[in-house]
Amino acid sequence: MVLKCASWVLLIVMFLLCSSYKRLAVYDLKIKITGIRNDKGSIQLHVYSNSNQFETKTPTISYRITKYGKVNNGILEFNDAKLEEGVYGIALLDDENNNTKMDYGWLLPLEGYAFSDYYHTGFTHPGFEQFKFNLNADQQITMKIRYM
Repeated sequence: MVLKCASWVLLIVMFLLCSSYKRLAVYDLKIKITGIRNDKGSIQLHVYSNSNQFETKTPTISYRITKYGKVNNGILEFNDAKLEEGVYGIALLDDENNNTKMDYGWLLPLEGYAFSDYYHTGFTHPGFEQFKFNLNADQQITMKIRYM
């Protein structure tokens, strides 16, 4: 009898916990990438959810998009990102030689880079605060690539 009663109590507690759990909504994020100079290599998108992730280069999620056949007049549209509601910032690398890292000339990058809805003109990387955005509905961002 005690075991049966304890089982019912456990079942009720589990039900209450599950019913109070709030799942975050998942939204479609469309990313329009402009200013691409060729269709060689790939585009790397690194999605960050806070400044610490950005500074330590540990993204929440990354996407790699082969450019060949997908670039039209310097534009590529990526429509496969699905993210939970929250704050994000996206950094992009135009990895033209597919070696998965930014290549540098003397001191300047040889490959293009971009940030979510922010065109960076400085010589050091921006802070997360400059390119973060709040995702609380389906939306589109634009990333204009800069080559130096």
